[in-house]
Amino acid sequence: MEADPSFVPVAVSTLLIGVTGFFRDADVFGALASQVIPPLASLPHPPRVWSAACSSGEELYSVGVLLEAGGLRDAELLGTDCRPDAIDEARACGGTRTFLEHLGPYLSTFALARLDLEAAVASVRGHARWKVSSIVDGVEPGPWDMVLWRNLAIYLTADAVARVYSRLVQAIRPGGFLVLGKAERPPEGMQLVSVARCIYRRTGGADAGP
Repeated sequence: MEADPSFVPVAVSTLLIGVTGFFRDADVFGALASQVIPPLASLPHPPRVWSAACSSGEELYSVGVLLEAGGLRDAELLGTDCRPDAIDEARACGGTRTFLEHLGPYLSTFALARLDLEAAVASVRGHARWKVSSIVDGVEPGPWDMVLWRNLAIYLTADAVARVYSRLVQAIRPGGFLVLGKAERPPEGMQLVSVARCIYRRTGGADAGP
């Protein structure tokens, strides 16, 4: 890698475990459907949702389908990951019959049986953006109405985690949501209150960006 930096992305992709899946942790997505989507639907603007460390994109598609079912068809969806191959896979996600077949069985779990899945996925695909980016180096410009940062903090040093949380909270609009992994908890004093397992809401404070 010292001799040829082009090997760095290959090494990173080999070392990192990019585990994801549709509606991963069903109870968390159930809480998103019942406690997060309705407040987002009442916003005076299309909601902005960022899935950080998104891997191959299934999580952002799952959120996008919930938003579609809630009538939020103009949502801005961003998925980022530090691995170029993961982002390439996410960009290609959603365009095949196999993709729809994998996603379909989850619809009854979240009372989405009447949803036109093919149309919903096409809409999500049209609104989603994908970007190679590391959250450790900086956050995407806010304000965000929901940020999903799941199952990565447990692999970082305490100093790196504290920096990321501080930046993330400032990038979330007051009243917006942060979704974490089941083994993760934000530090105290972060202007966050728990609304459900793994889901936190930002309390008052200055807005973050335009």
